[in-house]
Amino acid sequence: MPTKQNLINAARELLWEVGYESMSPALVLQRSGAGKGSFYHHFTSKENLAHTAIIEIQDELNHLTETILQGSGSPLDRIRKFLLLERQALMGCRLGRLVNERSVIESSLLGPITEYFNRSQALIETVIQQAQAEGELKQSIDSKALSLLILTTIQGGFVLSKAVQDNEILPTIATALDELLNSQKP
Repeated sequence: MPTKQNLINAARELLWEVGYESMSPALVLQRSGAGKGSFYHHFTSKENLAHTAIIEIQDELNHLTETILQGSGSPLDRIRKFLLLERQALMGCRLGRLVNERSVIESSLLGPITEYFNRSQALIETVIQQAQAEGELKQSIDSKALSLLILTTIQGGFVLSKAVQDNEILPTIATALDELLNSQKP
């Protein structure tokens, strides 16, 4: 694998494991196995490398979200698949965990993270509207509010799971929200 991609892959892993602020160029070089001069040969800064890595993560997560939400099955089944997707709760969301860092919020790194969440919310909202049109959910439900509830349930599940070191919290609350959705059939 080319050195540049090794650096990006190392950054992707480190962003998830230690976050942006703790991800030093030295750690990236150590993880990637690249030589000392290669970091600044390929990237102008730590932020430039992190931005590239975050874009790759965003693309990967967007693809996964689209595959589930635009895949086969009824709209409510697709929402269920998204909600109940097996996730590494104790690791946190690969993008959501980064917004707790001030240096991410105040940099170019926030843009692709915001885009990911906006796109996910819009996809979920569309599937909720499809479920309403097909009679799977009540028409009176605010599709935007429900799509935000689904995202915040997952993100909150990551935070709570990590805070109490319990990998079962996220799937438990996702299942509870799934049951709540089932109770909202007309």
